[in-house]
Amino acid sequence: MKHSLIFQIGCILVLFTSACTPISQETLVPTPADSSPIPSLTIMPSPTRPLTPLATVSDLGSQSVVDEAEMVYIPAGVYSWGAQQKELKAFWIDKYEVTNTLYKKFMEARGYQNRDYWSATGWKWLQGQGITQPLYWENERFNSPQQPVVGISWYEADAYALWAGKRLPTTSEWQAAAQGADNRLWPWGNEWDPAKANAGDGSQGAPVNVGSYPAGVSPFGVFDMAGNVWEYTLDWYLLRPSINDPTYCATLSSSWDVSFSQEQFCNERRTHSFGRYPSGGIRTVKDDNEK
Repeated sequence: MKHSLIFQIGCILVLFTSACTPISQETLVPTPADSSPIPSLTIMPSPTRPLTPLATVSDLGSQSVVDEAEMVYIPAGVYSWGAQQKELKAFWIDKYEVTNTLYKKFMEARGYQNRDYWSATGWKWLQGQGITQPLYWENERFNSPQQPVVGISWYEADAYALWAGKRLPTTSEWQAAAQGADNRLWPWGNEWDPAKANAGDGSQGAPVNVGSYPAGVSPFGVFDMAGNVWEYTLDWYLLRPSINDPTYCATLSSSWDVSFSQEQFCNERRTHSFGRYPSGGIRTVKDDNEK
């Protein structure tokens, strides 16, 4: 059966119009660590697109100075999603989702105690809740060193990115890194393959170690852009004109806890910015001129 792609995660301080087709108005609700429900999504199939070779696939790699995360170079250019196009400047993106090992460095650097890393709203929330670590930090289902960190809010993701000298990606940057320049439906091509992503009928029942699906890598060499965990972005959720509320952020990709039979290539999900979910994680970016 042919399927289309689930990607998307994020939040923004600037109004943004997404190229994705909205699929759900459900708001995720934090769940206990040991009993996270699997949402059931019904999505209209997208048309199949011909897969064309990329004009340039960069093999440039680098390492972030602060968190020592491997990063991949995404060249400047015009990227297309459906009928829409977006011109982007060159940037760097984490090769993998932020792991528990990397997030631990933020905690050891007293990231939860340092006001400089937090927005005013995030700091007020943090102090009011008395939070000092991710929600599932001590849960063996989610805390292996190379699993992506989960159980964090958008504000925690934003603070980590600032500490690391980076930022969260915009939805357009995330899509470009995931789909490349040829408007493909999945990072690997136009056909869904459960062997290439931890999602849907290929789910492992929990987040897996980052980089576990080398066959599902994106055209630029970025791992896990489909499946494993949703990823926060810098954009507010604005797909629904009636939901112009900065308490909701847009998340991209898909995750281990999503079941589906058909998906669209670009799936933006509404997520509460204070929510701390077992399927929500981080990937950060940096502008090319800052690298």
